[in-house]
Amino acid sequence: MSKKKKNTAQKIHQPLAINHQPSYRWAYSFLFVFAVLLYANTLNHKFAFDDSVVITGNKYTLQGIDGIKTLATKDLFYGIYGTSLDLEGGRWRPLTLVMFAIEYEFFGDNAMPYHVINILLYGITALVLFMTLLQIFASSPTPLRGERGAKGEVLAFITTLLFIAHPIHTEVVANIKSRDEIASFLFLCLMLFNIFKFVKTKNKKNIFYGILCYFTALLSKENGITFIAIIPLALFVFAGKSIKQSFLVTVPFFITAGIYLAIRTSLVGMIGDRESNDLTDNPFLLNNFPDLPTALPFIEKFATVCWILLKYLLLLVFPHPLTSDYGFNEIPMIRFSDPRAIISVLIYGGLIFYALKILVKEVKARNNPDSGIRVPDSMILSFSILYFIITISIVSNLLFLIGTTMGERFAFISSLGFCLALVSLVLRMTNMSNYELKPDVFKNPKLAFPLLLLLVPYSYKTITRNPAWKNNKTLFTTDVKTSTNSANAHYYFANTMFTEHINDDQSATRDSLFFEAKKEFRVAMSINPYFHYCYYNIGLIWEKLGQPDSAIVYQQKTINLKPDNSMAQYMAKGALGLVYGKLKGDFEKAIPLLKDALANKPDDTGYHENLGICYAMKGDYDNSIREFDTSLKLKTKLEKIDARIFMNIALSWQN
Repeated sequence: MSKKKKNTAQKIHQPLAINHQPSYRWAYSFLFVFAVLLYANTLNHKFAFDDSVVITGNKYTLQGIDGIKTLATKDLFYGIYGTSLDLEGGRWRPLTLVMFAIEYEFFGDNAMPYHVINILLYGITALVLFMTLLQIFASSPTPLRGERGAKGEVLAFITTLLFIAHPIHTEVVANIKSRDEIASFLFLCLMLFNIFKFVKTKNKKNIFYGILCYFTALLSKENGITFIAIIPLALFVFAGKSIKQSFLVTVPFFITAGIYLAIRTSLVGMIGDRESNDLTDNPFLLNNFPDLPTALPFIEKFATVCWILLKYLLLLVFPHPLTSDYGFNEIPMIRFSDPRAIISVLIYGGLIFYALKILVKEVKARNNPDSGIRVPDSMILSFSILYFIITISIVSNLLFLIGTTMGERFAFISSLGFCLALVSLVLRMTNMSNYELKPDVFKNPKLAFPLLLLLVPYSYKTITRNPAWKNNKTLFTTDVKTSTNSANAHYYFANTMFTEHINDDQSATRDSLFFEAKKEFRVAMSINPYFHYCYYNIGLIWEKLGQPDSAIVYQQKTINLKPDNSMAQYMAKGALGLVYGKLKGDFEKAIPLLKDALANKPDDTGYHENLGICYAMKGDYDNSIREFDTSLKLKTKLEKIDARIFMNIALSWQN
């Protein structure tokens, strides 16, 4: 009797291998083609939204390969602002920045190749995710339920299919800048694949490959830090490892994360070393205009964060409407007395309680040597819930500020937990768990109907949302109608109208658009009275309309509003110097303003040229020539050199 029991136990603990049948080829092919076709209508899109931060407005990306060293060692925002923004923890994401620099070296400002690469990477991610889920599910010592292999294949395929189709991913694929999300998730999947491959083969090379993949994922985006918790959880749930064994496997990845954080801290600072006092970057502030904003009490911040987390969940269930911006004050701060906060806490509290209850129950069961190791449906749900909460936590604003309230791109990695839970429930309700993964299985109406009920509307929403991301004009014209309470949305919309015609000759059409832009800037200012970019741009509009006195009022307001913000001082003083010099002919006032602007950003070639002109108009030709020479020396190989600068130098020499 005892001997028979022992043999049974040995059989139970025999890991099942993945069945690499030729029939898998259709599954891989279908997933890749499906992913590519969903986003094929983005191929002709231009650069949009944050692409200016990493490509079109990043002077080091525009240097191509020559800019790689700086891109790899500086904050994400350094290339566009010349400094790091006051965002907690900084942003060090060198992998995709280096990719963009290489692409710019070969493709320049042609956006199509960048979009092609994004789409192909998304398709590859689909393949790797499916492969990884197969490896994870096949590592269980016992069946999830019934036919182990069949359940794993169907669950892995449909989960990947739903993940690919989900509309909340449109920002990640259609916006080139968000490639960091794709790359991070792709390498995190490869890391998990190698870890579970190691569990099966005991080949230590897989641990080494896993470490390389993990470090690469972190170089893409810091979100991968959360997988330090996902690794032991997944090993315990699916590989049947004990808690101790699970954490032992995690140790080398914990060390890798520590090395990454040490390098990151030395380059861009550590989390918590600074905090923005600007409502644009830190919406968790008390808006006490005209007094400076002050920090929101933690209890109110926590209430708002809970509501935001529920909004993520609601968007995953019903992804409409979608928008590129959830900034201040699209999601207003709420108190715990607000029903939305109460409902959010109850829902998340219930999910966490359920997940932990199942997990604790399984821990106790596995301590019983006679119980064997099981992975029931409830354990899959428990894992899915904990995976979602752990991975979303880093972008929730609860641990540290992320620079905005929420964003659809932040749900990219976390959405896998939602998809896995939903598909697991569907398979359980339809009793389709024991079917093998073959094309014929989808002819069964029990599976086909719920699958189509999810995939058709999700795919339709994805395809119809993509056109909004064609360029800044289409994006902000669309999203300002959705994010009506977002100061950023109104600012972006106004800024697009203004910058599109900033170099046009005077006309009734141009002036009409300028007035419309002013109106939208004022809407943004009514939401966020500290929005200095709005004051600055209205000042530029008045300058373009030939109204120097009005321009001076708004630029001076920008200077007074942000006395400690070097970027605001640089922009406003430079613009103010131009107004005094060009429109009012007051070079005595223009010169010190331009010099102050250059003190904040010494490499602005345009301001050096303007300062040179002011000196020349004053008759100070030595300083004029010096400024023109400085401007020429600062010009990069990709910057257009205005022929007028040579004329100005010649005139200065002549005089």
